[in-house]
Amino acid sequence: MSISREARLTIGWRVECEDIPEYEERQDMEWVELDHLADEASKLLGDGVWVDELCYIENEWVGDTQMVGVPMIKGELLIEGFEERTRKLMELAKEIYRQVMRKEPEDGPFLINWVWVH
Repeated sequence: MSISREARLTIGWRVECEDIPEYEERQDMEWVELDHLADEASKLLGDGVWVDELCYIENEWVGDTQMVGVPMIKGELLIEGFEERTRKLMELAKEIYRQVMRKEPEDGPFLINWVWVH
């Protein structure tokens, strides 16, 4: 058995699983309320985004925190394009937070550099 690590960059929030309403039941249903938001993220990023990428378990071995938000843009972009797309991703991240947490965010979103452990 081996542990893999992968660097990630997310626009969103790091949330304790215990703070997510009905976390166990909703996680088992694979976050169906995020389906349409994954489609929007795919369009903005120009790459396929899966629902579980919008609400990721940070460390699958421990499983106590979720990264709630949207993956960051990969590749090259002119600064103007980067700024415009990042603003749209920030708004999408807020909607993802609203769906997952069932409330308005109090701050953020944040740009989070993290390591996915799986």
